[in-house]
Amino acid sequence: MLHTHWHSHRHTAVLFFLVFGLVLLVLYFSGSVSQVVKNDTSPAIQSSEQIQAIDDLSVYEKNIKNSFITVPDTNILISLVDGRVSYGTTLDGGDVTLIKLIGAYRKGSVVHVVADMAVQSGGTGVFHYVVLFDVVKEKVTHRSSYFIGDRVVLMGATTSATAVSTYPLTIRYLDRAEDDAMVEDPTIEKTMDITITDGVFVQNEL
Repeated sequence: MLHTHWHSHRHTAVLFFLVFGLVLLVLYFSGSVSQVVKNDTSPAIQSSEQIQAIDDLSVYEKNIKNSFITVPDTNILISLVDGRVSYGTTLDGGDVTLIKLIGAYRKGSVVHVVADMAVQSGGTGVFHYVVLFDVVKEKVTHRSSYFIGDRVVLMGATTSATAVSTYPLTIRYLDRAEDDAMVEDPTIEKTMDITITDGVFVQNEL
């Protein structure tokens, strides 16, 4: 009777340690799987921050040419119609023209589109701004504007960045020599370095 009772306790102990061991193995392997999953998803998260230049700008042109903008250096919100709009009055207003798109960069689900916008508000000056739009699917949001020059020609925008949330942008444009008259055509190639930080242009510190 005692012998049978001892065997019963022994079987119970063995069964306990077997179950305990299985629990430890399950915990160990589930932790390993979690770690593998974590490691596998990290590159995907990082890749969403990759900056990819977009060559075909035409796919964004129509929506941007008919989007709402804030007229540079004002608080006036107005809608472009086929890339043009007039604002204000004859005495206190002007005309805005979206000249062309000069660059586009994909950051995750958002595309940053950079364009040349000209503002004429009396006098002979035609003030060119580089403007930044956010495009998410087909929704366009004008985020920022930065003055480049009077009667200049914006040629393009490039970046050397690949995976940062704040990235530099180099604007290439044609201007005149300091002693040239403003009526002369701009022929001298220049660059201006600015930075896009949280969807806003910030001029690089010298």
